[in-house]
Amino acid sequence: MNQVVLDFNNAVASLRQLVSGINEHAQMLALASNELREASVNSGRAVGEVATVVEELTKASSEQATQVEQTANTINELGELVRTVSAIQRIRLPCRKKSPLRLMLARK
Repeated sequence: MNQVVLDFNNAVASLRQLVSGINEHAQMLALASNELREASVNSGRAVGEVATVVEELTKASSEQATQVEQTANTINELGELVRTVSAIQRIRLPCRKKSPLRLMLARK
């Protein structure tokens, strides 16, 4: 009978240790869960910030491409103007001995 009581007491003690261990693991799991939640929130925030930066870079790149295109068009227009002026000068120079600038200065 004493052995039965002793075995029962040992079983109760083992059960207490088991419940205590489960309790400790549950607390550790709760802490890990909170840390994971915080990491998830921070990751979500970081992803949002990265998305904003990517959006701003995309917009800036688009604006820069537009400005480059406008600059190229302006350069092409200037080139056409230079060619036109050059062609006009080639036509006028053989016809006149004095340039329009010299004639203008001579009048003053």
